[in-house]
Amino acid sequence: MRVIVREVRTLSKRPDWSVIVKEIEGKMDREAKPLAIAEFDKVIKGWSLDLKFKATKRIRSDEVVLYVHPTGKDAFIWKILSITGSGLYGPKHAKYEIKPKATGYPLRFQWGGPGSYNPKTKPVAQYGGPGTVSGGTERRFMSVMHPGIEPRLFEPEIGKRLLPRFRQIVRNAIRIGKRKARAAGV
Repeated sequence: MRVIVREVRTLSKRPDWSVIVKEIEGKMDREAKPLAIAEFDKVIKGWSLDLKFKATKRIRSDEVVLYVHPTGKDAFIWKILSITGSGLYGPKHAKYEIKPKATGYPLRFQWGGPGSYNPKTKPVAQYGGPGTVSGGTERRFMSVMHPGIEPRLFEPEIGKRLLPRFRQIVRNAIRIGKRKARAAGV
């Protein structure tokens, strides 16, 4: 996820920008990062995966950027679900065949026909489903064709939802930093 805040206005008197940047860094670490990670954790609540999120910040003279990325052994699953396809937020992941790992043993799973599976997440960042099959019975197949995966687009949706709060955090940090710079007599 990349959230950009660009609102640094030209000031009549030039303050000590190092004081302002230090304040922005502190606010990002104390408020913005935990807020973003909590939103991402809401998506994976109930998933039985080794998956966590890490946030990093970048502060330049014209922008403040917060990056959130998955970490852990199962981070690749997040990437497949959220940004499938060749490019960022690419097209639907193509159909593929699933075969058993051990030869001679069929795949076993609950199935109630097409449309019986209610996923935990759906395209366009809907999450919180049960991840269960309704009205299913145990079926056995030597191979099945997976219908493919549509990108869930979690990052843009979470970014849109959090952007107003991030702007407020950065504005407050700039205002506090300017006050501190003036108080220091710089």
